[in-house]
Amino acid sequence: MDFKQDFAGVGGDVTYLKTAVDAKYYTPLVSDIIGLIHFQSGILNQIGSNELRMLDHFQMGPNLSAASLPTALDQRDITYYGFGATGDSLGGTKYWGASAELQMPFCFCQGSRPEGRCLC
Repeated sequence: MDFKQDFAGVGGDVTYLKTAVDAKYYTPLVSDIIGLIHFQSGILNQIGSNELRMLDHFQMGPNLSAASLPTALDQRDITYYGFGATGDSLGGTKYWGASAELQMPFCFCQGSRPEGRCLC
């Protein structure tokens, strides 16, 4: 389990508390197959009267669990899209994602082996 907190507000004009949790649970299911349950979540809280900047938002990209639902993190900039806008991510102040996975080794057989087994 991974728990992170970032605090901004000791000087300057930005004040916020950013919290993120990433938890994984692994369990063996059968020989060489491992089950994985993955949960992740985060929230960005404004402190005081200063507004949150888009620069401080969560920008997850491919780090968010594969099974997460579309969220505010998927919103893209389309301002003046016809004039060369890049479609940059706007990020978000809250997110969550969860997935269940199976992990197993890849085995490759090279030729006919007398033992009838593959090399892993």
